[in-house]
Amino acid sequence: MEVGYLELSYKEIEKKAEENSFVFVPLGAIQAHGTALPVGTDVFIPEELCKKAAQKVKGVVSPSLFLSYIEKKYCLPGTLSVPAEIAEKNIFFMLDSLCEQGFKRFVLVNGHDENEFSMNNACEKLIEKRDVSLLAFNWWDVAWNDVSNILDSKYSELGVAGEDETSMIQFMNKMRGKIPKNNLPDKEPYKLYKRGEVEKLEVFGRPESATKEKGEKLMEVISSTIAEKAEKLL
Repeated sequence: MEVGYLELSYKEIEKKAEENSFVFVPLGAIQAHGTALPVGTDVFIPEELCKKAAQKVKGVVSPSLFLSYIEKKYCLPGTLSVPAEIAEKNIFFMLDSLCEQGFKRFVLVNGHDENEFSMNNACEKLIEKRDVSLLAFNWWDVAWNDVSNILDSKYSELGVAGEDETSMIQFMNKMRGKIPKNNLPDKEPYKLYKRGEVEKLEVFGRPESATKEKGEKLMEVISSTIAEKAEKLL
C-alpha cells in the first residue's frame, strides 16, 4: 500500500485524515558523511524508517524536511544549512498545515543531531495551538537496547557515517565509496574545513564493521519500535 504523501491524490489525503491516520515526518539534513556515504544520509535513513513504520500501522509519510541548521565547522562541500529558527519554522508550519487538513497524530523521526532543538520547539508551539498527539525522537535513541545487540560500536562511538548509518545505507544500496576505518581523534572529532583536508573529517564508530545484513536488522528493529510507539498515541 502506498504510504507517501506526495504520491496520493488530494481525495486520498482527505480520506487519510478522516481515518485519523498517523503522519510520519522524516527530519533530516544535507551534510557530508565521509567519502563512502551520500550527503543525503540523514534524509534517507529517517525517510526509510518512516515508510516501514507507516506500512505497519497504515500511516502516511509526509515529505521529508531536509533544510536544517548545521554548524559551520561541519560544513564540508555538499552541505546545505539554514538558521535554526528557519528550520524550526519549517517544521512548525508544515505540521500546522497538516493539522488544517484534519490530521491529529504525528510521529517525527529525526535523523540529524542539530534538528533536535528546532524539532522540540516546533512541537511545543504546535501543542499550544492545536489539539494533537505528538511523538518526536532521534531514530538512534528509540530502540537502543535492541540495536546495541546488532552493532559492534558503543553508543558513545556512533556519529556521522558510523557503523549504524553505514550499515543502513548499505542496505538501501546508496553507498558512494569504499568504507574507511574510523580515523577521527578522540578529543577533537572535527576541525574547521581547509581545502585538501577532507580526509581528516571522516567517520565515527567502527564503520568497517558495517554490513548490509546489520542494516536490514536495524531498519526492522527501529521501524517496528516506531510503529509500536505510534500505536499508543491517542
